[in-house]
Amino acid sequence: MRVVTPASCTDLCHLSWVGLNMKRRPRRCRLSEQLLQKHIRPFLVCVLERRLLDAGWRHTCALMDGGKVLCFGSNAKGQCNVPRGLRPVTAVAAGGLHTCVLQDNGVMVCFGDNSEGQCDVPIHLGPITSVTAGGMHTCVVHADGKVTCFGDNASGQCDVPAGIGPVISAAAGAKHTCVLLASGSIVGFGDNAQGQCDVPNVFVSVIAVAAGGWHTCALLADGTISCFGRSSRGQCDVPPELGPVKAVAAGWWHTCVLQADGEVICFGSNHAGQCNVKPARKKIVAVGAADEYTCTMDADGEVVHFGSHGGTSQRGGLEFNTHVNST
Repeated sequence: MRVVTPASCTDLCHLSWVGLNMKRRPRRCRLSEQLLQKHIRPFLVCVLERRLLDAGWRHTCALMDGGKVLCFGSNAKGQCNVPRGLRPVTAVAAGGLHTCVLQDNGVMVCFGDNSEGQCDVPIHLGPITSVTAGGMHTCVVHADGKVTCFGDNASGQCDVPAGIGPVISAAAGAKHTCVLLASGSIVGFGDNAQGQCDVPNVFVSVIAVAAGGWHTCALLADGTISCFGRSSRGQCDVPPELGPVKAVAAGWWHTCVLQADGEVICFGSNHAGQCNVKPARKKIVAVGAADEYTCTMDADGEVVHFGSHGGTSQRGGLEFNTHVNST
């Protein structure tokens, strides 16, 4: 499989600064809002949310050729039992013990553990542009920039704040949720015991956000990242020598970044080898961080795992550890 990158980091940075400048010109507020809603936000959603790979607690799902989905790893709750008859899928989201896929018609389907209603997709959601799966909750971004969350809400992770403005994407952690606004800022809600929702005021223009177990990371328009929340195992200690970053993934206890040159760097807990990045045959295009392992996808669609599952690879329908299922 060949993965096509739809836009460069430079494109994203430019659009982010356009959005930021809109806020600084109140006289053009109406025109800016129309431009933001009709052109910039949909473009950013297309670029940022075509999620090729996502790692849940102990399972992984990848988007393959023709919009097919491949899930593998633990299948204790059926989180790898991809339903048959799906339309082409445009994005995948792997949560604690459940999985959600977004089809090309904007309709979402979830499967796996549903003990907290995290797979009960509300009726009449309308077109969806983005989906994220947390520990036991799910959140979606609508075509109009609104957000809906459902499932476990014991910590308020489904209580979307009112009046936050149009949203580009959302990231669901163990018990918290963060949303990236079209303005380039982040809003966090839910469990904040470790400060994972305390967004630093220094953030100027954010282009992506990742929510882990008890920490959050933001990718800024200048290619740098900043992490906040629990860092007991170094998951928020960003290495100073990082080059420009184009993607970030937050696991339970570690963080991984994909640099613009295709190199993956991980930091935080490494007790299972989840930060011992395995070399790839081709340039890496996606990275996912789970509980005790990390997975990467290269330009040919090969997925490599390292950590608690060992240094194994997954391509097409090859057996991986415990369970493999695909559309």
